[in-house]
Parts: sequence; structure tokens; C-alpha cells
Amino acid sequence: MMIAMLIGAALLALLVLALLTEGACRLWYRFFARAYVALPYYHVEMDMDPEILPNLTRHARFQANSLGARGDEPPTGSGKTFRILTCGGSGVECFALDQSENWPSLVEQFLNRPENLAGLGVERVYLANIGKSGFTTDALCYAFPRLLPRFGPLDVLTIMIGASAVNYWTKVGTPSELPEPDPPWFDLEWHTEHRLGWKPKRTALAHVVRRLRQRISKPTVVRKGVGKQFRKSREMRKNAREMRDTFGSPAQLLEHFEASLSRAVEEALRYARRVVLIRQPWFDKPDPTPEEEAMFWHGSVGDASMEFCDVFYSHRVLCTLMQLIDEATVRVGEKTGADVLKPADVLEASARTYYDHFHVTTEGARVLGDYLGRLLLELETRARRGTATAAT
Repeated sequence: MMIAMLIGAALLALLVLALLTEGACRLWYRFFARAYVALPYYHVEMDMDPEILPNLTRHARFQANSLGARGDEPPTGSGKTFRILTCGGSGVECFALDQSENWPSLVEQFLNRPENLAGLGVERVYLANIGKSGFTTDALCYAFPRLLPRFGPLDVLTIMIGASAVNYWTKVGTPSELPEPDPPWFDLEWHTEHRLGWKPKRTALAHVVRRLRQRISKPTVVRKGVGKQFRKSREMRKNAREMRDTFGSPAQLLEHFEASLSRAVEEALRYARRVVLIRQPWFDKPDPTPEEEAMFWHGSVGDASMEFCDVFYSHRVLCTLMQLIDEATVRVGEKTGADVLKPADVLEASARTYYDHFHVTTEGARVLGDYLGRLLLELETRARRGTATAAT
């Protein structure tokens, strides 16, 4: 009898301890947990499939810092640093490109040349990248007030976004009336919007343990043969049952894009001295060759990267929609006073520079990084001289 009572008391004590621990974790999760675009210290080593992605470096590394941004740790100390934050979707993330070969990193390398540091009047240029595949303008509006205070005062914040809006609209069949979008935190690796429950995986304790494990162990993920999903998606497009050449009214899509991007710029201006909108380039070619057509996989009704799809929108439709998004981006720049840059001026539409409709190859990133680095340097040196800096 005494043993049974002791066991019962021990079980009750464990239950009370578990409830107290869960309660403390829920308080922490509600008031102190933070959102992150990528997992802090996320590290991936990737081997590309050379047959599917021939114009990418065979081995690529993706490394996030403690803030969940691609790039080095933020600098500390008293040296004068010029700080840049690049934001947007997968075209900014450049996940399949190596840590040193994605265009934001190349912008940082360009600006850190001695002659360019002298032009900027600083000792170092630091650039962090919070681009994320699937990021929308709504995601930026959600993320900016939660993320930007941690990066400190910024000299320049760049936004390149637009393809995600087109991809979202084609996935749902281009309806004239926009359906309810995914929650704005959907593509963040860590956020604080989870509905906590009492099942083990849904408890606050489970979330805390996952965060601690990631920060302490800093695991390295190894991926072999990256690109095989592209083969499947490209085959679906090639063998599509229907290739649509018309679409619904884009009025609501453009109105929402323009309004939410304007809000994102206004929020960014609270933390950055200058906001620069980069008009997202795409494979803008009237008549792609059969070899170029074979690279494409975007424009599906449904998500061709996750499920079987046999209805797609044509190359012409994607180009038309991206042109409309591009024009809306320019209008946002005029409305908010943000500088607007157009990298498509130097980025030719070819298999040398793109590996699908929206993502650049290693060579495309080199051209893009060099061009944007020069334009950003020009904007800043003009400002230092007191010259007007009209949008490009």
C-alpha cells in the first residue's frame, strides 16, 4: 500500500511538473519567441544533378546565420559598416546557387572592393539575405516589423518580388476574384502563430525543444542529386493536357500586389535609410527555342513542385502577367519614393542565364550581382555628393 501511494505521489508530481513546464513554455512562446525566415544556423550541402541543371555549380552550400538570414554574422565593433538587407522570394534566396555565387553575395563582394569602399566612405559592406521561396508581399508586411528591428539600422533595404504573385494566381486558376491567400507566415521556417495543443508535437515544450536543438547542434543537411523534381515538373508541362493562353481579370491581383508592396516599403522605411525596389527579371523572350521551352515548369494549375498537374498557362501568359507586375512595381516606387532598378536591361533571356522562367544560373547571378552592385554604388555616391537620385 505504501509503495502504491509513493508511486501515485511521484506520478502526480511529474504531472504537476509537466504542466508547470508547459505553462512556462507557453508564456515564453507567447511573449518572447521570435520569427525567422530560415532556421538559425541552417546549413545545407547540395550536389546538383548536372543533366538537369547543367549551368549551375556542381556543389552548392547554403548557410544561414543566427538571425535566420543567408550570409555571415552581423559585424560587431566600432568600424564603420554599410549595411544592406535583401528581401524577396526565391529569386533573392537563390537556394540552388552556392553561398559565394548567389547575386546578393556578389553584390556584397563587389561593394567590398577597396575602391568602392572608398566611394562609400566605409570600412566594410555587410549584406544579409532574407529571400525565401514562396514569399509574397503579404509575407513581407508580416515579417518586416518582426525581423527588421534585429538587424539594426540599415543603409539600404532591397526588395525584389513579383513572381510569387503570378505563381499563386496561376495555381488557383487565375480567378478574377482573389481567393483567401495562405497565411502571411506560411513560408517562414519559424513563426509564433502555431495553434498550441496538448498532443506532444503541438505543445509549446515541443516547439522550445526543436528551437534549442537547432541552435545547439547546428546540423548539416546533405542533399544529393538536387534538381530531380525539376525533371518531373518539366515533364508535366511538356505533356500537359491543356496549355491555357487566356486568363481572368488581373485587376484584383494587381490592386492587392500594389497595396501590400506599398505597405511593405513604408514599413521598411522605418528601419532603412534607403529602400530600393528591384524589378524582378524573367525569361522575357517572345519565341523561346524548343530547348528553352524544355526548361520551363512554372504556370501550373495546382503546384507542379508538389503534385501532379496537367493544366498549365503558356509562356506568353506568364510573360504578360510578369509585365503587369513589373509595371505595378514601378508605380509603387513612384508612390513611395523608393528607388527602382531594372536589371533585365543586362540579363539576356537564354539558357546561359536562366534555368527556368524566374531563376538565374551561376552566370546569370554574376551578371545580376555586378550590375546591381554598380547601380547601388551609383545611388549612394550621388547621394554623398548631394546629387538628385531619381529612380532608374
